[in-house]
Amino acid sequence: MSIQVSAPGRRYAEEQLVGMYDRLFQELRKRPGVLAVTVCSGVPLHGLRFEANFWRPRVEPGPPQLPSRATANLTSPGFFEVLRIPLLAGRDFLPEDTGPGARRVTIINDTLRAHFFPNENPIGQVLRHDFMDNTAPAEVIGVVGDVRRFGLQVAPTNEIYMPFGQLQVRATEIVVRTAPEQTQAVARQLRTWVGEIEPQLPALVGMELKGGFARTVGRELVLSTLIGAFAVVCFLLSGLGTYATISYAAAQRTREFGIRAALGASPWNILGQVIAAAVRWVVYGVVLALCAVLALGRFLSQQIAGAPAFELRSFLFAAGSVALVALVACIGPALRAVRLSPATALRRE
Repeated sequence: MSIQVSAPGRRYAEEQLVGMYDRLFQELRKRPGVLAVTVCSGVPLHGLRFEANFWRPRVEPGPPQLPSRATANLTSPGFFEVLRIPLLAGRDFLPEDTGPGARRVTIINDTLRAHFFPNENPIGQVLRHDFMDNTAPAEVIGVVGDVRRFGLQVAPTNEIYMPFGQLQVRATEIVVRTAPEQTQAVARQLRTWVGEIEPQLPALVGMELKGGFARTVGRELVLSTLIGAFAVVCFLLSGLGTYATISYAAAQRTREFGIRAALGASPWNILGQVIAAAVRWVVYGVVLALCAVLALGRFLSQQIAGAPAFELRSFLFAAGSVALVALVACIGPALRAVRLSPATALRRE
């Protein structure tokens, strides 16, 4: 969970911010249910957003470089562990990286690494950025996994992380990871705890649980629920239609089956003919359905985040269910045909 706070300048000088957050974190970690605490300038999916230009300094003289854009985020040590963002290479920020006079360092995401360091190791390379008008060179010390900061439907963008302390913003987000069974208890107490520890640190907005994830996928949830409801209705209609069609077709052959029985066909032979006819039409329908799934699957996967273009288990479940309905539909007429007296069938004919 996270809560936005703002450190007013009249109460906290810039050189006091790092110490204030360290003190706040140490006290929060002692509270029941709190596993880890960190601070950042923007939590993915709902937090504040900062952008900056960045570029790689030229080793050799040449024309001026055009800067690229990246999302910038100030974080404290442990931020990636709290949010479970994997560290792919290098190291995380350390406490000694957070001082105002510390060596400038930065961490980049995997998308930026792929675009600007495709065939080389980025660790130890130098970047410049203009975040908060600070263009001092910063050494790349780590690469972390991509985060879909702006929603599941938006591809990850270039992102750079700087240690909170070297650069500072007053509006930040305190991020807390809790024990699952104590989440609600911590949610009820977190604002009170922050007020007790730092009475002069006002909260800007209310708390967000799970990073506000549900709010960012509202459209996808509505769409998937709607499609799911349509799928259930279509499934029931297909089962009813299959049952009615197979049952009617088999019933039309009742006298034929009686005549076959009169001419010596065994009950198993008649039952096999009914089932074979039903299976043949089910196979035709499954083949047509497979073509429709392959044609429409890619479109649907673009509308719902995480939905695959073709999901084998779902298709096999649907096809198997329709086949089962068809089998049940033909059993009744087949049994009636088997029980029909051959003499009765011949008299009718």
